[in-house]
Amino acid sequence: MGTMVKSTGEKLSVRDTADFCNGVSKFMKKYLDNVRCVAPLIHNITNYVTANDVANVLLACGASPIMADEEAEVEEITTHCMGLI
Repeated sequence: MGTMVKSTGEKLSVRDTADFCNGVSKFMKKYLDNVRCVAPLIHNITNYVTANDVANVLLACGASPIMADEEAEVEEITTHCMGLI
């Protein structure tokens, strides 16, 4: 396991590291709860190798992915989506 280090180069104590991780957890929970509440439609323009993985991550977070890469669809899809990856 790695050691957390401040920007000054000073190593964080175990307690400081735990406090930092707890803060990040609370921060992330707030935003994940918001995503789950809103369930945004997210337009994904990714390569075909990662498209399934990206869609699964979005679904796990509570968003709704849409994969469309036809130029004719872009305008219509972007008017309905709340985000782009």
